Amino acid sequence: MSWFDPCRQHASLGSTAARPGSLGGLAAARARNLAQFFTPDAVAALLWRIASPAMDAAIARRAGAKVALLDNSVGSGRLLQFADPDKHTLAGADVHGPSLDVLTDAAEAAGFSVDFVHAGMEAIEPHGFAVGLLNPPFSIHLDSPTLMQLPGNSYGTFGPASAAVSHRFAVEQALCACNIVLAIVPRSASALWLADAGYHDRLRGVLTLPAGSFREEGTDVAVDLVVFGDVREPAAPIELVLSSLDDALPDF
Repeated sequence: MSWFDPCRQHASLGSTAARPGSLGGLAAARARNLAQFFTPDAVAALLWRIASPAMDAAIARRAGAKVALLDNSVGSGRLLQFADPDKHTLAGADVHGPSLDVLTDAAEAAGFSVDFVHAGMEAIEPHGFAVGLLNPPFSIHLDSPTLMQLPGNSYGTFGPASAAVSHRFAVEQALCACNIVLAIVPRSASALWLADAGYHDRLRGVLTLPAGSFREEGTDVAVDLVVFGDVREPAAPIELVLSSLDDALPDF
């Protein structure tokens, strides 16, 4: 039995919503389901397979230390399900209160130190975390007078740099807050970071996930996993197309 079992019964808004049926209905559908699609277990396990060696090494260097984890669109915590209260602390934000309540209750009952905020990522400025594990909502327009100033921001209702696209904003916010960031993003976003050498001091790799990786959530969008680490001398990121979520992985 896992501490996460109560959260597993909570379905995402996207998985239970009717399909939009047309491009004209897409915006309305996103407004209803908040572009919320939880991360399938096998995909979450892949992120942990990549992040765990660095986390275990950090814990080994300091007896009693815990790794601070962040998910800035945490939902019901699918990406945190493999955390251990003796090794990790949990933090995150989400606009969907019912998902956050289920996660908070389960995590606190398991003995985790938690800091979950009922708010959108555009309303927070996280800092001081070790690892960010992200599956942000895709292509949601953010617009706020207090939006955290990040490279991907654009001109919005409230002036310069007051608007952003959700998936890019989530990753760039996490890069400011965390030493290591693993994020599931649309393929167009990973192409942007691959093409921009300014990110290559942190971008370690881009993994193309197999088709159907999110099918159980009712969506079949083409996605990549981007892996960012600490600042280093710029180097060409690893690019890898996975035929299975169980494929052997390089050392990032």
